[in-house]
Amino acid sequence: MQIEWAKNGAGVRYQAIVLLETDLAASWRLLSTTEGLRSWFPELSVAEFKVGGSLAFNSTNTEQIAMPIYQLQQESELGFGWARDRVHFALSEETRDGTTKLIFTEEVQNVTSHTPRDLAGWYMCLQRMQQVSRGEDTTFDQALFDRLFEEYQAKLQK
Repeated sequence: MQIEWAKNGAGVRYQAIVLLETDLAASWRLLSTTEGLRSWFPELSVAEFKVGGSLAFNSTNTEQIAMPIYQLQQESELGFGWARDRVHFALSEETRDGTTKLIFTEEVQNVTSHTPRDLAGWYMCLQRMQQVSRGEDTTFDQALFDRLFEEYQAKLQK
């Protein structure tokens, strides 16, 4: 996974480039269906999959937060609100070997003490998505998360 950062005033643009080992249609299903989303991000589900619709973030058994969809292009792009920020997934097929390139971007408007945890969490979710694309069981490496959190915290304080 390749990570790129760009400071933007009080915010930051975080981008991860990931190679998914599935074709474009299968990669799109990981983003566009509840089953696909939950395979790599168990708290997410589809509420209404259209621009102006939303994904649902199930933070507890009783609390569900709507994440409004602001961009949607079939088998290509998905953008939705993430708290006060926005996340965007762009897919393109790598025709030479049947894999799919995913570019994930989070536009953070204002860096807070929670931002490093949020970005480390997205890294871990993208890693899980990559595992799903390989047909592997998903894992969560707490030591890696902790290391990323500390690394991101230091990077964002500069």
